[in-house]
Amino acid sequence: MLQLAQVAVDEELTLRLYVLAGDPRFASMWGILAQEAVGYVVLVDGQRRESMEAARALLRAARARTGAPYVLGVMSGERDDTEHRAVVARQLEVPVDVVLVPVRCGERESVKAGLCALLRRVQQGLSEVGAPL
Repeated sequence: MLQLAQVAVDEELTLRLYVLAGDPRFASMWGILAQEAVGYVVLVDGQRRESMEAARALLRAARARTGAPYVLGVMSGERDDTEHRAVVARQLEVPVDVVLVPVRCGERESVKAGLCALLRRVQQGLSEVGAPL
């Protein structure tokens, strides 16, 4: 299922967030969404093998389709430590420059932190090429 949410950052900037499950049935949608994406967030449950496998496949496909920056949101239940996020990133073959964000679904502040991290990555990428945000 594809879901859309819009978040107004300020008067000039609105984020369109497409929520696309990592289910293989939705793999064809990545090509369509990646065409205009300026960034993306990948959420992974760091305690479930199935989630890790799906995230690994999703990351490989996404990186093949777009060079857009991304952040990795790691859901780990009660576990919220940097070392665990680093282990998850290594298992997913995530480059060291990718931002790892602890996310607790349902906790607005952790979700907001993930989106803010993505915005900073997008801003950084645009400023490197001299494009306005």
